[in-house]
Amino acid sequence: MFEITNLLNQVQILKIDCSIYLFGSYLYSETWADLDALIIYKDYEDVSIIKNVFSKSFLNTPLDLIFMTKEEEIFFNFINRTNARKIFPKNTY
Repeated sequence: MFEITNLLNQVQILKIDCSIYLFGSYLYSETWADLDALIIYKDYEDVSIIKNVFSKSFLNTPLDLIFMTKEEEIFFNFINRTNARKIFPKNTY
């Protein structure tokens, strides 16, 4: 859990305009194999920054990062289909 807190602090400090959702075994099992995250971004330039922040925050954790725009998420209905849980920011989309 410390890694997630560190990740969210870094995203906030860097003022990256995105929403982060978790899905998969991390939410439902104590023996998860990887961290599955959906990142909804507004500016494509932020994608590499977000990847870097995740990599530094989760050094020894396999990551499955899915990047989508808001429009792509709506089209694929990804949040509902995966039962993803929003972790950042807490109060919007």
